[in-house]
Amino acid sequence: MAGSFSMITRSATTCTVGLILFSVVCYLPVALVTALFFNYTSFSTHDSSDLRIEGEAYINRGWIDLTAFWDKAIDDSRGRVSYAGPMRLWDRDTGEVASFVTRFSFVIDPPRRYGGLNNKGAGMAFFLAGYPSSLPSKSETYNMGLTNQSADAVATGDSRFVAVEFDTFNDSIALDPHSTYDHLGIDVNSIRSVATEVLPSFSLVGNMTAEVRYDNVSTVLELKLWLGDGRNMSYNLSQKVDLKSALPEIVSVGFSASTGTSVELHQLYSWYLQLVHGIQGHTDTRCATAAAADDPQHLGFWSYSRSQRRLRGGVRRGSFCFGSVPRTTASEQEEGAGDGTGVCLLGGGVSQRNDVFRLVEWAWDLYGRGAALAAADERLNGEYDAAEAERVVAVGLWCAHPDPRARPSVREAMAALQSNGPVPALPAKMPVPTYAPLVASLEGIFSYTASTSGMTSSSLTQSSSMTMTMTSPPNISAN
Repeated sequence: MAGSFSMITRSATTCTVGLILFSVVCYLPVALVTALFFNYTSFSTHDSSDLRIEGEAYINRGWIDLTAFWDKAIDDSRGRVSYAGPMRLWDRDTGEVASFVTRFSFVIDPPRRYGGLNNKGAGMAFFLAGYPSSLPSKSETYNMGLTNQSADAVATGDSRFVAVEFDTFNDSIALDPHSTYDHLGIDVNSIRSVATEVLPSFSLVGNMTAEVRYDNVSTVLELKLWLGDGRNMSYNLSQKVDLKSALPEIVSVGFSASTGTSVELHQLYSWYLQLVHGIQGHTDTRCATAAAADDPQHLGFWSYSRSQRRLRGGVRRGSFCFGSVPRTTASEQEEGAGDGTGVCLLGGGVSQRNDVFRLVEWAWDLYGRGAALAAADERLNGEYDAAEAERVVAVGLWCAHPDPRARPSVREAMAALQSNGPVPALPAKMPVPTYAPLVASLEGIFSYTASTSGMTSSSLTQSSSMTMTMTSPPNISAN
């Protein structure tokens, strides 16, 4: 289904040829694109209808314990949590595979009362598997709740899975890297990883944030991990994976974990996911999957428009735009401030950039080096208002700030778009995505409590969680 979408210019003076500032009001007509989107900033029992809880997983006071927690014996434990609905990973009729991005914050806590760091294991994983999710019975500890097959076996049929693992125990039978206890891994139908990243022992403890991204054109599955608690360390791992060959058309998506005689708590604190279908071409895919906002009210996106539609001011085919939906308040919506308003910068040259750079990172780098105007299409030959162009870049990056709390409201963004409005002061380097810090308790070496406020409320809902399926997300155009 296609939604209705219109684009309007902010002012006639801003509508220069090829480099144009305009506000975007939902929604763009896109017949090719369907998407699944949800965002949990914390968890409560009210979310149980949207989630499938298996084994000893448990919705606790603002988070989900994937394995047994304090009130139970935490050794020899298995658990899973997954999104309750099916996720269409690829389309049998068209052969198209989805792109997706997911971001989550979690804690791995080896309790001191059970030996702490000297007795930790075995790890947790983000997974895609057959639908509905089914926690394997009699699964070995090293399988992390992903499978019950032997370590050297390759899963087939409905037992297939692809996982990104956060492994905290060195198992020789799984061919884990022998030089450390901790590593990251990408698994394709086998617990023996097709790609690994070795971490110093005892790195995978405490507060962490991860992002997993899949590009349906490059077929690259990419993991980024940020270590919290003031450690300021990050790790990357990527691998080409043909998801259409590796997995069924309809999959479940979620997390699994296990413990054995070595134990730890595996706690999920937040989870964002967006999946997009039908994107054609590498730039479109990259833009669509970069929509990893931390709050439905701050849904950031980059989008590439191949439409031949002409706006007032003369937007050409092959232009790109980037922006964000700034946060809106109830009063702003009542005043008609623009539900779904964003900021866009137009210029065709960006479509030539290498796939390893996302548009937001590339644009922010230019901004930080004082070269924001380099984002313009070279074919424009500088025939635009430089001051207005720099303002477009600054406001656009402000709206796409990785920290949702730093993004402007609709009113603030619109004010900044005026020639006399204040231009935001942004850091020279793009900030690393962050989450609100978790509060350490005295129990264990890394035990945390979290807010029970549930999912961030938006203008659409006041409940503790929100799950939304979109059949025509904004800012993707077909030829």
